[in-house]
Amino acid sequence: MKKLIALFAAASSATVWLSAQIPTSNRVPAGVLAVHFSGRATVSTAGVLNIYGIFPTIDGIGSGLFNGDADARNAHFTFRSVPLRTTAVPVKALVSFLGLAPVEGEGFYNVYFQSNPNRDLSRIATFSEGELIASFRARSASVTLMPHTSSVFRASLQLATSSDFSFRGRTYNLRNLVDSLQVEASTEPFPSYEAGKEELTFGYGGHGVAAQ
Repeated sequence: MKKLIALFAAASSATVWLSAQIPTSNRVPAGVLAVHFSGRATVSTAGVLNIYGIFPTIDGIGSGLFNGDADARNAHFTFRSVPLRTTAVPVKALVSFLGLAPVEGEGFYNVYFQSNPNRDLSRIATFSEGELIASFRARSASVTLMPHTSSVFRASLQLATSSDFSFRGRTYNLRNLVDSLQVEASTEPFPSYEAGKEELTFGYGGHGVAAQ
């Protein structure tokens, strides 16, 4: 799992991006790749899903967004979902479709910035340390579970709130970057899973494309 997360982090860091303060007129155009991300997700026996991870690259801010080595522990920018209720719909054989919705309220993802990070993949709380710089709501979100192969997470996210933050001598606000994202991620393969009967933890990596 750590190897998968490190692979996505290293690949994203190798991408060339311009780092500059973002005026409103230079927001990421619709259809253009805006972020890379990687992380972990856990599903409880009660069917509650928690998603958390890092942003190695954010277009308009830069690549290699780490305080040192390209490792999740050193990630300046992280995200964490609110607890999500999963609704399983069997498709065929062992394939299941999980619809996702907040257990409470309308929130979905919160984004954090930490100037001196010390993340720990085994401690989800460390991914919500630092400044809360943005929150996204989900228009839609789902996971297609396919045991023994990569499963797929898709979501349409709308920026709800954001605030200014300072990073590497510049001031940013994610509202000047995007208003919404179309997100897609692939998971690492995992064994057969029965929703609602077993706990599940898996790694994933993916990207978000700016949307209207």
